[in-house]
Amino acid sequence: MAVGSFALSGAAAAAPDVTLEIAPYTLEASPKHEIRTVAYNGEIPGPLFRMREKETQSVEIRNLTKDSEVVHWHGLYLPPDIDGAMEEGTPIEGN
Repeated sequence: MAVGSFALSGAAAAAPDVTLEIAPYTLEASPKHEIRTVAYNGEIPGPLFRMREKETQSVEIRNLTKDSEVVHWHGLYLPPDIDGAMEEGTPIEGN
């Protein structure tokens, strides 16, 4: 299992405030059509994380897929290497 994490505003190494699990998922689009994809905490689209400005939050990311994945954090200003934009972000290695 590949695990990645980053801390916002220098969070101490403690239990994460939020855990994000990326895992294979089969979506039933209709009774005759299934789509193999990934889900985030078992949800498509992924969950909404509410964070307050200037409060420290820690996020643990678990990539349970066999592929490298990226996560883009909408609404946060982050350095390019952890922002998750496909062109710039550092992939989270899979199993």
